[in-house]
Amino acid sequence: MTSLFVIICSGILGLIVGSFLNVVIFRMNTGMGLGGRSQCFSCNKVLHWYELIPLVSFIVQKGKCRKCKSAIHIQYILVEACTAVLFILPVISFGISHSTSILLILLLWLFAAISIVITAYDIRHKVIPWQGIIGMFVLGGILVVAQRIAGVSLLLTQAATMWDNVAAMVVLPLPFFLIWLFSRGRMFGLGDVELMIPLGFSLGLIYGAYALLLAFWSATIVVGCILIAQPRLLVKGNKRIMKQAIPFGPFLLLGWYVMLVFGNGIANVIASLLS
Repeated sequence: MTSLFVIICSGILGLIVGSFLNVVIFRMNTGMGLGGRSQCFSCNKVLHWYELIPLVSFIVQKGKCRKCKSAIHIQYILVEACTAVLFILPVISFGISHSTSILLILLLWLFAAISIVITAYDIRHKVIPWQGIIGMFVLGGILVVAQRIAGVSLLLTQAATMWDNVAAMVVLPLPFFLIWLFSRGRMFGLGDVELMIPLGFSLGLIYGAYALLLAFWSATIVVGCILIAQPRLLVKGNKRIMKQAIPFGPFLLLGWYVMLVFGNGIANVIASLLS
């Protein structure tokens, strides 16, 4: 059983990494480098170290800049909190009792970090950054190779064969590529299809299909909750809001993360629901 101290340390590390990820997200594809001091986007005030403490600074300053009192974007606290949670979950699931579990946790932390960047960027700009897709390609290959070297599966069950991993790269995204092609991008973005390729390779056909199912279920629940909270979105005359795209990439990444961390248990639950 993982100690509370290790869990807390993992969460703190997640907060720190999440703070850095915010810098990556806001500066990505803007021409700005990752170097240089952070500053307020409204008044350009250079921020001191005590204004950059993850989560704490946002709460102490009540979500406002200390100088100009403009609101700090809610993304900062959400990214930091979500990264902390995603860092804690694999530690609880796998523990740190041996070198193999530590390797898997490190890989899942990397997966979580890339996923957070893709998710936040996709929500803000309705496009999946090419850097994130390349990162997932590299990470997908590392995950599969790590499974072969370690002799275990991330899912705590028998690992998929290499042919199964390769087949998943084609079989899983193909239907969605055809939907994108014939709908001319109105139903799915090409970035979502591209993202399915490395994610499918990392899981294989069966668990990849389960991850897709989780993605659709979670998307349906979230969209349903939004429509319940905002029923005016269903009004026929409100065309501008109805035509806003809902990014699917975050739900894809959520499904894959859940399968990577809790795959064996989730697979059993889904199988019992579908039987």
